[in-house]
Amino acid sequence: MTFMPDVDGVVRRVPLLFSLQGRPVPSLTAEALRLAAGADAYVVHSATDAGGVVDLRIGGHRIDTDQTGALWMHFARPQAERYLPAWQLLEGRVPPASLKGRLVLIGTSAQGLLDLRFSPLGGVIPGVEVHAQALEQIVSGQQLRRPGWVPATEAIVALLGCIAVGIVAMRARPGRSSLLFLGLVGAIGLGAWTSFRFERLLLDPGAPVLAMALVFAPTMLMRHRWAERRQRWMQTTFSRYVSPNLIDYLVANPQALELGGRRQRCSFVFTDLQGFTARMESMDPAVAVSVLNTYLDRMIAIAFKHDGTLDRIVGDAVAIMFSAPVPQADHEARALRCALEMQAFAREHVDVLGRQGIAFCDTRIGVHSGEVTVGNFGGATLFDYRALGDPVNTAARLEGANKFLGTSLCVSEETLRGCPGAVTRPIGRLRLAGRSSYLRVHEALAADGGSVEADLDYAHAFALMRDGSDEALAAFEVLATSRPEDRLVALHVNRLRAGSRDDAIDLLAK
Repeated sequence: MTFMPDVDGVVRRVPLLFSLQGRPVPSLTAEALRLAAGADAYVVHSATDAGGVVDLRIGGHRIDTDQTGALWMHFARPQAERYLPAWQLLEGRVPPASLKGRLVLIGTSAQGLLDLRFSPLGGVIPGVEVHAQALEQIVSGQQLRRPGWVPATEAIVALLGCIAVGIVAMRARPGRSSLLFLGLVGAIGLGAWTSFRFERLLLDPGAPVLAMALVFAPTMLMRHRWAERRQRWMQTTFSRYVSPNLIDYLVANPQALELGGRRQRCSFVFTDLQGFTARMESMDPAVAVSVLNTYLDRMIAIAFKHDGTLDRIVGDAVAIMFSAPVPQADHEARALRCALEMQAFAREHVDVLGRQGIAFCDTRIGVHSGEVTVGNFGGATLFDYRALGDPVNTAARLEGANKFLGTSLCVSEETLRGCPGAVTRPIGRLRLAGRSSYLRVHEALAADGGSVEADLDYAHAFALMRDGSDEALAAFEVLATSRPEDRLVALHVNRLRAGSRDDAIDLLAK
């Protein structure tokens, strides 16, 4: 046995020299070539410092080998016509002239003699075929070369490739870095194939490609995790400027970042602090800012809790939008629940600050629903996501109407249509500033009933007033006597005493 297959069983190299008890001895291939060349010696060129064999000279043939003195094989497909069956030779059927001047190897292809080898081209071949092809490529000068500088070159290519893909993977987008990686893999593969095809130079592209892959894959994973963390950080940070649901919507639908809008029914909650501007003039600026920030932070948190979208903050006023950008089938009920929770917090906040010796302001809230145009407005350099339309202005007018009505939370009948079970008491038909028609408005007491009971006495008195009954004034006067702090009841008493006969109220001031 003068050659050993690789670990996968495939024969890729044929040794030309062996070390037997410290003496170099030739293989079958080398000795056959020496006899054919008529040479009487082998000339071995070795590298210094135990670098191994560089090449071997047999007669006029110079053979490049690996460090162990093995020849890299360049296999071709076996050709049946090159084989002579032994029985034909033994029976004298082979003309002697056909063998004259040729190298002839004697071998077997019988499976039972175990001299069948796996070829890199696929399938099995007789061992003698390996020797024959080794001799053929030496004699024809078609042998493969793998000089000593090749491993160093492969290492340098691997190092430079790893540096390149590592830097690009950390800085470029995944698509671009992947294209670079694939491009480098293709270039290395093309270079190895070109060297093999035209120069018979044997280069190994596997090691550089594997090294680059081992750098590229974890680097891309680290960049992905870093980008993901940064995106979450940006999303969390940006959500402090706009609504979290708007951020989530834009992340999932980047095409929404275009100028334009669409018609959609939405609900709006407007809040404002009554007289806060004047109150600030008498407060320490640092205290005023701290108190206002605490108030706004909680009010906005309540809005986000109900999946509302922050439309804008103007001073101490807050505008919240529901059912945009993501449609919400129950946006009216969400808006009312949000407004009632804001009202409860605002009242508690006033009490807490009062116990600290800080006088704060009451909060007025208006809630209305209707069809608006929702989208991005502004220009190419600035997007402003908001809603435009009369319902937006109406909600703002309802917030301001509380000042004249003596209430703190006005909700329109348009919104209440989507709030089954809501507990309210009617205020009347309001004609707001800038409008020609009347709008039915209620004061909200609870979003879904709960422990809050309807004000039946007020409802009875209001029904008399709405129907134009002469008994309405007396009914409201009885309520005013038992509820001296109910400003809405006092409003209706004054209206009826002034000659009003129904529930129509004109509010000409904003």
